[in-house]
Amino acid sequence: MNNWGEIVLVVLALGMTIFIQLRVSKMRSSILGLILPFLFLVISLCILGNDLQRIKNGMEETLTNITAFLYFACYNIPTILLLCIYNYYQRARLVKHR
Repeated sequence: MNNWGEIVLVVLALGMTIFIQLRVSKMRSSILGLILPFLFLVISLCILGNDLQRIKNGMEETLTNITAFLYFACYNIPTILLLCIYNYYQRARLVKHR
């Protein structure tokens, strides 16, 4: 698969994730809107654990604790985005019912 195909797949996956988060955040149940951000947080923690394990074993010379933390921060950008979407719709729902 060429690079354009991979880019299209990533954009479609991101678009579907945001679409699902928008739909779930508008629901009455507040727990459902937190599922996707929680999954993305768990995935980023797994990636961080893998990175730290490689640092500990000395397999990765260029990877330091600071770069592992920066990777963790970058991997959590989708988590923050999904939480912002959730927060926006939950606040809008609360203001609407006042």
